This record gives sequence, C-alpha cells and structure tokens, in this order.
Amino acid sequence: MAYDRLTARLLAGSGMLFLAVAFGWHRPVKAVPAFAEQTGQACASCHVGGFGPQLTKFGRQFKLGGYTLRAKSFNVPLSAMAVASYVHTKRAQEEPPTEDSKTNNNLSFDEGSIFLAGGVGSHLGGFAQVTYSGADEAWAWDNLDLRAVGTGKMGGKDLVYGLTLNNNPTIQDAWNTLPGWGFPYTDSDFAPAPDAAPLISGGLGQAVLGLTAYGWLDSKFYLEGGGYSTPSRGTLRWLGADPDDPGEIHGLAPYGRAAFQTDVGDGTLELGAFALKAALFPGRDKSSRFTDHFTDW
Repeated sequence: MAYDRLTARLLAGSGMLFLAVAFGWHRPVKAVPAFAEQTGQACASCHVGGFGPQLTKFGRQFKLGGYTLRAKSFNVPLSAMAVASYVHTKRAQEEPPTEDSKTNNNLSFDEGSIFLAGGVGSHLGGFAQVTYSGADEAWAWDNLDLRAVGTGKMGGKDLVYGLTLNNNPTIQDAWNTLPGWGFPYTDSDFAPAPDAAPLISGGLGQAVLGLTAYGWLDSKFYLEGGGYSTPSRGTLRWLGADPDDPGEIHGLAPYGRAAFQTDVGDGTLELGAFALKAALFPGRDKSSRFTDHFTDW
C-alpha cells in the first residue's frame, strides 16, 4: 500500500550541474546526476539502461533508504535538464496545440527543469523539481518526493520504514513502474494525446499533496498506505499549477501499495498491486455538494 508525506528540511548532499537535450516532453524525472555524484555510482547502477526510469535492486534500496547513501561528505545537490522536440503528424491537427504554434511541424523547447536532490544525514532526503514549460511559457513546481526514514528489525529480518511526502500519486514507487513513471517516457505537449485516462495516470500530478508510510521487510515485502488532499487555490496558483484542474478532493483520497519481489536468475520478479480512491468536486464547484467518484487499481 502507499501513503506519502513531507518532512521538512532536506537536501545538502549531491552535485553536478547537468544538461541533457532529448526529444519530447518529459514529466517524470529519470536519472538525476546529483544522485550519481552523491553515491559515486554510474546512472546505470540505479536505473535499468542507465536513464531508467525503472530501478535496479541498488536503485530501489537507495530510494527506499530516503536517498541518503553517499560516497562524498558534501556535494552541491543540483541538476538540470532541458527537453526539446520536433513534432510532425501524418495529418495536421484541427487546431494548433498552443496559441503560438502551428497545426503541424512544430519545433519547440518543451521544458527546462532544475532539481534539488540529495540526502541529509542518514534519515532525511528526497528530490524537488521545478520546471519551465515551453507550451505554457511559465514556471511551476513539478515532481516532489521528500522522505524521512529509519531501519530496524522485525521477526529477525531487516526492516526499512519511512514516510514520504509527494505531489503525484505513484511517483514514490520503489520500482518506478507505476503510472507516474509509465510509458511513454517522453512525449510532447505539441503532439495529439488522448483526452481520457485513469485519474491515477497523472490526473492528480502537481494538484495534490500526500503523505504515505511504508515498510520494506527482508528486501522482499513492501507495504505502503496513506492519503492525498488538495492544497488551497492560492497555494496552487503560487506554485504555478491550475488550481481548478482536476478539482478539489473531498476529504482525503486514500492510496495503497503492496508488493513482493524475489530474485529469478540474474533478474528480479515483482508482483504487486496499488489502488487510489478519490471523490472530487470538479472545478472546485461545491454548490451542488455532488462529487465525481474514482477508483483506480
């Protein structure tokens, strides 16, 4: 099960200013060079294929441990990313995707991101991303995952436990395989896209704040649970997010995650489940007192 939370104070620990130019729009963070600098490991140590987003066994332990493992006593915990795209479709779109674009053949600067990413001591760490959108021509907060962690024993087995505060359900996943990290890993705001998707597939990203508690037993069993709520309209506007999209959560939206993993040959087999349940006032309109109900699993 999964539940996320913020635990103030963080980030004095990793470095290396980085610029990666790719093609497409990229919301989820992939390999963050500041983490590589902090741990002294190559990106491929944490991410399958080097740039992920899926995590290796080492990467999972690093994330579940609150991003605190380090090989250097101090680094500047900053990274940067730039993404550009050229979008051509077989048929021109009926309307330009943005006010200043064309119906086809759009060359664009999609986004530029800055990451504050690293750990402080052995119990606090995380990453915070702010992004400039070329389509919106504005800065806004992006993915956030702040953690407070500890270790112990349960039934004679090693236990890692923690709290995570995040703003995008599933972005805290230990395997980076849930919707927050799902395919397509790169797309563009200037390309046509489906209008409908499950709420958990990015519908609440940067529109909520949630706290979850998790436990990781014997490097095999994972259990997480928590909930999400909607910040005030003024707070979201200050953070650069649309305060009315997709709406306001009535009370709390519970989120849960359970998983089991085991080694199979040279790889890892993981079996798990996750679920989110939410009641939303669409557009924050409470005049009728009716809500839209979502259950994603």
